[in-house]
Amino acid sequence: MSLYNDFVRVSFPDVEGDELLRLSGRAECAADSILNGVAAVGKMMFYAGDIDNSVYEPTASDFSDIGGMLMELMPLARALTDTAANAECQHRQMNKRK
Repeated sequence: MSLYNDFVRVSFPDVEGDELLRLSGRAECAADSILNGVAAVGKMMFYAGDIDNSVYEPTASDFSDIGGMLMELMPLARALTDTAANAECQHRQMNKRK
């Protein structure tokens, strides 16, 4: 098992057509925000390490990308916390039945 497998879904039996499109849009937007934020942090760190030759100044877009990434990471972190608690609860209930 991996964290990827905990999050990925390939079947949507209870979701209707229009909701599938909205779900796809939300997921794609979140992924883009996270990747853009990671890219902005990487760019800032790369140029920060080259102080002697650097003329890079962070742009408003860089900060916006980082903010967007952080906003998308918060619900993912909460989902991980909830998943951990739910798995632990289910494990305890399974042990009680034995």
